[in-house]
Parts: sequence; C-alpha cells; structure tokens
Amino acid sequence: MKLVDRKTFLGLPKGTVFCKFPLNHESYADKMPIKIGAPQIKGDSLTNDFYACTLGEDMMPTEAEGSDDYFKILFEMQKNLNQDVPFGLVGGRDGFFDDENVGFMIFSKTEVQEMITELSECLKIAYQDETDDLQNNQKNQ
Repeated sequence: MKLVDRKTFLGLPKGTVFCKFPLNHESYADKMPIKIGAPQIKGDSLTNDFYACTLGEDMMPTEAEGSDDYFKILFEMQKNLNQDVPFGLVGGRDGFFDDENVGFMIFSKTEVQEMITELSECLKIAYQDETDDLQNNQKNQ
C-alpha cells in the first residue's frame, strides 16, 4: 500500500481500491486510534471531490428505488428472518474536504488480487451450493 494526499488521489483512475487514513497526527495518545478505514472503490473525480463505493457498507436492496424502500425492506427483513433479499453495491459522493487530515491508502495490484483470491476461497468453502448453482446457470446461458 502507499499513502497519498487528496490531490494525488483525485488524479488516480476510476476503479482504484483504497482506504481512508488519518494524516498529520503528531501524538496518537489523545487522538483517534490509528486505523485503516474500510476498503472503497474510487469512482469519477470531481474538482475537489470524488465518487466512491465502500465495500460492505454501501449496499442497497436491488428492488429499492430510494431511501423509503430501503428502510421498508430492512424492517421487513427484521420481521422475516432468513429471507434472502438481493443487495447490490451503490456509491455516492465523498463530500469531505479535510485535505490536511485525511490521506488515502492505495492498494497495490497484488493486494487487490489477494483480496480477490481470499473471497474466491470463501465462495468455494462457505457458498459451495450457491457457487454450483451460479456455474450451472452460466453454462446454460
């Protein structure tokens, strides 16, 4: 990984995988703990802003057409446990312009490949039946 500032980050291509990371902390004892944020996928850059999708957080039921539907579906899921509802990734504008205190940890190609490999192993181990169904559906198309 490499740590870059906002200006450098905004010049990187759409599809870059990154995490936010605090900058300019002289002493950590009285500040927030050092931690790398959740992985995100960079979208298009704007003047001093960008679009992104946070993996595992920016999810929306595919049938939802807005926030009202989103909450209605989530409440319905709470009432009916074990209901399988398809979700998809969604993104939005970052909107935080803290140039001096927020950096961006950029994943290398190798690190992205390692995440893909690890997730592929999860599919083989924990989602075997669903993986077989998916492969059979792809062969039949």
